Amino acid sequence: MHWLVTKSRAAHFLSLGAIFLVFMVILSACGSDTGIFSAGGSWQPAGINGQRFLSVTADPNTPKNIYAGTKQGAIFVSQDSGDHWTRTKADLAHPAAVHALGFDNAGKQLYAATDSGLWQSSNGGQQWSMVAGLPQDGYTALAFDLKTASNLYLGSATHGVYRSTDAGKTWTPVTQGLPANARINGLSYDTDQHQLWSATTTGVYRSDNQGASWKSFSQGLPTTVQTNVVVPALLNGGDHLRVYAGTDQGFFISEDNGAHWKSGRDTLSSVPVTSILLDFHSSDANKLYVGTGAGTLRSSDAGETWQAVAPGLPKGITVEALGMGGDNYKEVLVAMNDLYIYPGISSGGGGGSNLIPIVLFVAFFGLLYYLTQGSRKRRLLAASIAKRADADTEQPGTDASAEKPSDTHEPDANP
Repeated sequence: MHWLVTKSRAAHFLSLGAIFLVFMVILSACGSDTGIFSAGGSWQPAGINGQRFLSVTADPNTPKNIYAGTKQGAIFVSQDSGDHWTRTKADLAHPAAVHALGFDNAGKQLYAATDSGLWQSSNGGQQWSMVAGLPQDGYTALAFDLKTASNLYLGSATHGVYRSTDAGKTWTPVTQGLPANARINGLSYDTDQHQLWSATTTGVYRSDNQGASWKSFSQGLPTTVQTNVVVPALLNGGDHLRVYAGTDQGFFISEDNGAHWKSGRDTLSSVPVTSILLDFHSSDANKLYVGTGAGTLRSSDAGETWQAVAPGLPKGITVEALGMGGDNYKEVLVAMNDLYIYPGISSGGGGGSNLIPIVLFVAFFGLLYYLTQGSRKRRLLAASIAKRADADTEQPGTDASAEKPSDTHEPDANP
């Protein structure tokens, strides 16, 4: 009997071990990486009506402080990762579309590139002053040198690119090699390779000498392409030769530092790509987002294939800009007819993705308790049966010879 109980116990523990192994495999599949891609939930709107948002950024020193600019010239700010929004008390003195918002490397000065000029604020947008030394023009793009805080780059609608080496006090036009009157839609500065990239209405251009001269890098792009944004993968620790471009005719990738361009396996050629966001919160440099004329998409293979992010964005409305913010930059921000945040605050910051492991955890230990209780009952039953059998064996008067009746009679000694 002891051998039978031991064998049953061994089988029991083998079963528990197998269940635990399966549980751990499933749980590991549900586990998140360090990026935003693992988050659940849906897009949540800020609920700001009557505004068309064109730009969004976060304070690099306090990323839960988020700023967004509108086509109407208003600036909105959230100090709690997008849960609540207020309009700054002092809008720009000459209301005009805010095409780009960005902080300098030190995070002390907030710049707004607008149709009425370049503006700066040193107190979180509460007061603004126009930056002097620039011609009257619409300003459309900003780029910052992450290693030299005093170096800034500014794109314009008709005057090309300007550079400042003294934190915006003075500006120098840097346009040699750029097409005349081409609108600068986007700027990116690769600090490691000292390369300044420009997305223009006539293609992609690059400068290797801080804008002093430019060369065209559009081979492989459609001849009539208008580029909206160009971003080197190295900005997120990716391949130093890989560059991404968003155009009015889809998404393009270069694997040779812009010398040649190609489409990914999912070309996105049917929609304009307006913005590119590298998921710098992730340890995987191949993860990125794009804003398009049909919503926001994400890729986990360096732009080769794309998937929808989550429900909640309105359909048929172009995404104007993308950004990251919130505590530890855990949120993606979308500027369009409203501001949208993913994971939405109402979803508990991605609670959807965490719910599955929690349910599995509870279910596993519930099953473990059930099996343990069942095993305990079986052991008690086996012990009871064994005890009863032992008791029956030891009971007096159970000898067979004593209980068997005699068929013979001893003869009477005294007949």
